[in-house]
Amino acid sequence: MLIACGVDIVRVDRLDSWASFSDERLLHVFTVAEIAVIRGENGWSSQRAAAYFAVKEAFYKALSNALVGTGLLKEKIFFGHVCPLIQIRKNEWGIPELEVDWQGISQRAGFPCVWQVHCSYAHENKFAIAYVNLTNSRTS
Repeated sequence: MLIACGVDIVRVDRLDSWASFSDERLLHVFTVAEIAVIRGENGWSSQRAAAYFAVKEAFYKALSNALVGTGLLKEKIFFGHVCPLIQIRKNEWGIPELEVDWQGISQRAGFPCVWQVHCSYAHENKFAIAYVNLTNSRTS
């Protein structure tokens, strides 16, 4: 069953200036593994950075909706709290997946949280878009 969803769109050129950011600064949004993919063999990819940023925003929106929907959330969770707790990767089929530190999310929320995460992203020319669903089972 669908618990919550989130969508985000990002202008790719918004991330152009991030190419000059130190890894330390990028770690506020991206994980070490994500930075390695974004920087890649051929240098900074604003398209990849924008897509990953869009996924993180979409996840944050879905998570916020799910947490508020429980009626148990006492304090707002901010985007910066969530970024280090999720990592975008591709599985063996090349399908994007999110690895979520549900223990860290649960500590921030103040109650147990675990949902299945389904995501997709795309980038084309000037824009990157992402969609995230949170469900309560793999079969939904």
